[in-house]
Amino acid sequence: MNKIKLIIVLVLLSSIVIISFLVFDYYQNQDNLDQIEITQANSIITTINLDFQHTLESNLQLEDFIINELNTAAALADHINNTGNPSLKQIKSIADEFEITNIEYLDNNGNLQISNADSIHSKSPSNELLNYINYLKDANVSYLDLGTMENPYTNNTMYLLLRKRTQSKGFILIGIKNRNLIELRRSFGIGAKIAEFLKNSDIKYIILQDKNGIYAASDNYLETPSIQSDPFLLHSFSNQSMDTRFSQYRGQKVLEIIKPFSINNNDEILTRIGFSLVQIEEVRQSSSERILFAAILTFVILVVLMSYILTRKKLTTLNIEHSKIKAHLNFILSNIADGVIALDSEMKIIVFNDAIAKTLNISQNVALNQDYFNLFNIDLFNVKEALATKKSILLEKVKYITIDSIERFLSSTTNIIFNENSLETIIILIKDITDQLKVQKQLEVKEQQSVIGELASGIAHEIRNPLNAINIIIQRFQIEFEVKANDEEFQRMLRILKNEIKRINNIIEQFLSFARPPKLNFQRVNLNEIVDEITSLMENQAKKYKINIYKNYEQYTFSEIDANKIKQVLINLIQNSIEAMPDGGDIVISTQQTLEQTIIKITDSGKGIPEDKKNKIFSLYYTTKKNGNGLGLAIVHQIVSEHNGEIVCSSSINKGTTFEITLPNSHNLS
Repeated sequence: MNKIKLIIVLVLLSSIVIISFLVFDYYQNQDNLDQIEITQANSIITTINLDFQHTLESNLQLEDFIINELNTAAALADHINNTGNPSLKQIKSIADEFEITNIEYLDNNGNLQISNADSIHSKSPSNELLNYINYLKDANVSYLDLGTMENPYTNNTMYLLLRKRTQSKGFILIGIKNRNLIELRRSFGIGAKIAEFLKNSDIKYIILQDKNGIYAASDNYLETPSIQSDPFLLHSFSNQSMDTRFSQYRGQKVLEIIKPFSINNNDEILTRIGFSLVQIEEVRQSSSERILFAAILTFVILVVLMSYILTRKKLTTLNIEHSKIKAHLNFILSNIADGVIALDSEMKIIVFNDAIAKTLNISQNVALNQDYFNLFNIDLFNVKEALATKKSILLEKVKYITIDSIERFLSSTTNIIFNENSLETIIILIKDITDQLKVQKQLEVKEQQSVIGELASGIAHEIRNPLNAINIIIQRFQIEFEVKANDEEFQRMLRILKNEIKRINNIIEQFLSFARPPKLNFQRVNLNEIVDEITSLMENQAKKYKINIYKNYEQYTFSEIDANKIKQVLINLIQNSIEAMPDGGDIVISTQQTLEQTIIKITDSGKGIPEDKKNKIFSLYYTTKKNGNGLGLAIVHQIVSEHNGEIVCSSSINKGTTFEITLPNSHNLS
């Protein structure tokens, strides 16, 4: 019994919920119908406005015709005045002939002398009209087109033209009422267009208004509020926007669409169109009948509908949870330091996180949904091997050249994920080890230099003692012994022996300097002044080999360095560049500074360094020169390292070599 009650309650509650949903859907449909009507009406009024705009712009000749007619009437009135005092009968005859409203004779100050108007409001001109009169007095024209404005003598708004009298001082004011102007326009282009659009039974009326009143309208709508007096019209006109409202027209509800347009980007016209709602009301009636039918049908399909709602709810919950998981996963992938690439079963890339995009310099938009083998051209991370063995593949060092020719070294792990023996996803975890390898290499060089330096220190010390003894014996030979035969040759041999001992001693000094480098004397100096000093020192030697030295830097580049040590570095590198260009060439020295570091580049156009030797040039005792000792670049590397800096060499055969030194700007001097 309780189950039956529960089912009845569920049925009733479900029925109420569904009927409420249907009622809501009904009102939603009503809103949609209104929106559709507004959208269609907007399309229609936009099309009509474009047509009106073209028609009005092309019908400017009609305005010229009106002006010419008014001017001709004014000229005829002036002619009557020239032959004698014009009578009221003559003035009315001209007005009837040209179908104009008012003809006023004014004196030189704009005061009314005679008019064909039935009632006179004032005999004095308004300030606006007086300004036009004063302007026309001195102008080199016979008349002014005043356009639509208020006639101060009759207090009516009309289209006015002001003309000078030819033989007596004063003016003639000719005016045509706006109603007559509207009728004239209706008879020609714009009126024909309005009549054509009114053939559509859904359009009840069309009104074109400007700020002065009605510009043109359908036959059934002449009297209407001005734009300034109707806030709704004023809002649309001021904001250049399309607005709608419901109103009554001859006892029938209509939708009025209002939208402005401009003529020749100057005059603004407001279009008002009333649309019938008969068809919409019929659709709404039909919708109400469907609601009743749906309510009856609800009881029949309730069980199916309840099942659908429960299933839909579960699906929605799953989608929400899936979206949350996906959002969390994307957040993790975007912020993880290592690169992640995921492939689906068809080898399409479905995950390509920010880290790998930056490392490989490949846009995520380019990579996503791209075929893995098309993107990399080769199996860069051994995906095929992982598929074949169904095992994770670890690659400790993978070389990759980016699109802008930057060399990257990567380590990767390729993992295969199966779902019931079928391939689901391939996950590739990638770590950029370029900087790690660079640091490792620098540490190896430092360690090698340290070990060799200690060895060199010991050897140098052991060699120096016998060298000193030999040098003393040579001095005694020169002082205490007398050579009786071939004394000149004997002295020459002694000099050679002393020079060689001196050279060996210099090498020993360099060994000792390398093995026990003195503490650096950091000072804040203008690095460019040091470059200027060194280039002046090396310039004569460079000219001997027809080598030009160019400098490219800003006036000031301040950095905390040991000036003497950096001078030693620059001399060594410039000397190497000179020796690399025996037939002449160019050396360019440039400096560049950021907030954190200073970069020095020395570029030559020499023969270049072979790729297989480039990794050895900073090693102690390694040299390619005939008389080299292998200490120069090793000492350069040591000095730069002691500055907590970095030196990198890039070279191309027969194109030249660039040494780039990066130094920190500050060493926390107190």
